[in-house]
Formats: sequence, C-alpha cells, structure tokens
Amino acid sequence: KTMSNVDTARLWCETHLSRNGSLQRDGVTWLCSNPTREDHEPSLSVDIQKRCFKDHGTNESGTLTELASLLGVEGPAWEAEESREGKIPSARARDASDDAVRLWKSGRPATPDHPYLAAKGVAPFDLRIALDGRLMVPGYDAVTGSFRMIQTIAPKPDESGKWPKRDTGPVRGALWLVGNDRGADDSSLVIAEGPSTAAAIKMMFPAMAAVCSFGTSNLPAVYEALRSRFPSREIVIASDSGTEEL
Repeated sequence: KTMSNVDTARLWCETHLSRNGSLQRDGVTWLCSNPTREDHEPSLSVDIQKRCFKDHGTNESGTLTELASLLGVEGPAWEAEESREGKIPSARARDASDDAVRLWKSGRPATPDHPYLAAKGVAPFDLRIALDGRLMVPGYDAVTGSFRMIQTIAPKPDESGKWPKRDTGPVRGALWLVGNDRGADDSSLVIAEGPSTAAAIKMMFPAMAAVCSFGTSNLPAVYEALRSRFPSREIVIASDSGTEEL
C-alpha cells in the first residue's frame, strides 16, 4: 500500500527531527529543537498535513522540502496527489518535470548581458541559461517547494517584438520565488504574472518577496497556496491590469 503524504511527513520528521521531537496530541504538529542552531527548548514546529515548518525562535518558515535543503538531507518523497479536477498527474507530466530538471542542470548561471535581461533592465538573480542561449526561469511547486518546471525565454524577440516563451513541465501551481528569497517575515509578498515584472519588483523592494506565477490563469492557484503558507503576510497581486492587496 502506498504511504500517504501525511505519513511520509511524519516518518521524515521521526528520521531527521528526533532531537527533543515528538508528534503532539493534535496528531498534526511535530515539535522539536532546531538542529541547525543552539536550541535547548523545542522551537521548531512542523505541520505534517500542510508539509511546512516554522521556527518560532527566528520566525523562519517554509516547506519541508526547503527545510531538508537547510539541513543538508534528502527531502520527503511525496506521492502525486489529486488536483482540484480530480486528476493524478500523468506519466507525461512527470516525464516533463524530469526533462525540466535535466535541462536546468545542463545550463549555466545567467548573466546581466543576456538579451532578455538587458532589454528588461533586470538582474539575473537565480536564473540560468540553456545550451541554446534561452533564459531559464525555474518553477517550484507552490505547496511542497519541489522543482517541477522551467519556462525558457528566447534570446531574441520575434517579429512582433514579443519574447517567445516555452514551458517544460506542469505549470499549474508552480511559481518562481525571485532569488529564492522569502523576504522579511513582516513584509508584503508580491505576485506578478511574468518573470521580468517579478524581478523588477524585487529590485525595487528588496525586503519584500516577489513571486512569478507564469501567467494570469495560474495566479489563483499560486495565491491560495501562498495564503495558506503565509496566513499573516499581506499579499499584493501585481497583475497587468494593476495591483490589488489581498
């Protein structure tokens, strides 16, 4: 029988967060001392249902996948879950995600002189360049934080002046957190539709977290995931038609 993601999260906590760690009476919260710092009293909590953590000593928070990266250990192996349409991600979608990973690893760090970045006047942050010169924007699952897709941008515009974009991997529920920087815990979190807008916002307001939703249709899914992860933070939608505070 396949292990549920809740059981996977609990087992991962038992394996990697055993220092003063235990599942609380609510059956959802794992409480332990933070192994990354001197922490004599349990101050790290994990919600095994939402698969996220919070360090109550530093106010740092994120997904379990991100916590695994901080600890330098392998992250939980999540099972595919049903989407709102009741569909399990297809083998084709999983293969596309694998292709995205290989494409990302084959590239090199982006530089400010890439034609798209130069034209938009934005920094490269954590972007990469593919072997064919296309700019690569990574997309991470808004809930789990796992790598799932790439949006590539051509090194020159087409005849209409637009920069051709191509997605590798499932876009729904994916986001790019600019610079992989969540910003200050008491700052706003801004969601933009495209990568250049998100990057420009991060450059203008470095204390904030700027997110790219890869288009208007994906914006609601990204917003709902971020609202669940960061219930106390102000979220601003920077759409093409204007901004809105939510």
